[in-house]
Formats: sequence, structure tokens, C-alpha cells
Amino acid sequence: MEKKKINFSEEERARRGKQEDRRGVRESEARLLEKIEDEFNSRHNVTPRKWTQLKKCWENMKDKWRRTNAEDMRERFATGGGTPPSSEMTDELRRVGDIASHTAVHTCRCTAVADPRHASRRVRWYGSFVFFSLRMF
Repeated sequence: MEKKKINFSEEERARRGKQEDRRGVRESEARLLEKIEDEFNSRHNVTPRKWTQLKKCWENMKDKWRRTNAEDMRERFATGGGTPPSSEMTDELRRVGDIASHTAVHTCRCTAVADPRHASRRVRWYGSFVFFSLRMF
């Protein structure tokens, strides 16, 4: 004789719903990345790129901004009260910093993509990348 199976608790049902939400977010992220790729490649005088290449370019630019920003901060605090040396930050890196600094602040793990204030960091990144791709490329 088989044992009776235990019903799912309220907590287990709630977690199951979150897993389904994540699946939906992943699908929307994939569609958004394809949209970014299509938008970038639709411009004339650009080499067609895959979304993976665009994402890597964005990551490299953010990394370069972080390194430059950290170097500027070290120089600023190392002056000992004198005038700080001029920054090596270019206009392009300043624009990257304007976008990247806002994406690092949000740590909410909600799945509501419609309102960017309540989006997760990963989804927020894609949102900023759309903004980045419209302004920079």
C-alpha cells in the first residue's frame, strides 16, 4: 500500500509562483536583448553585432569607467590638500558612469519590469543598456 502524498504548504506554493515569474523575466530579457540587437543593426554605417558582443562592449565600458573613477578618487585623496590633478575621464566615460552608477544602486529583487524603480538589478541593467544603446551607438 502506497503512502499518501503530502500536499504543498502555502510557503511552497508561493515559491513555485516565484519560479514561474523568473521564467517570464528570462523570456522578456531575451526578447529585450533581441530588440537591442535589431535596433543596433538597423542603423547604417555600423558593423552588425550579436547581442552578446553588445553586452560585452557595455561590460568593458563600465569596467573602464570604474577603473578610471577609482584612479581619480585615489588621486583626489592623495593630494594632501593641494589642487587635484585633471581627470582622465572622457565624455563617453562620463555618460557611461551616469548610466552605470544608477544601475548599481537598485538591489530590489522584484520581477515587476514595467516600473524600473521596482525592477531587479539584472532587469535594470537591460533597461539601462537600452538607454545606453540609444544614446551612445
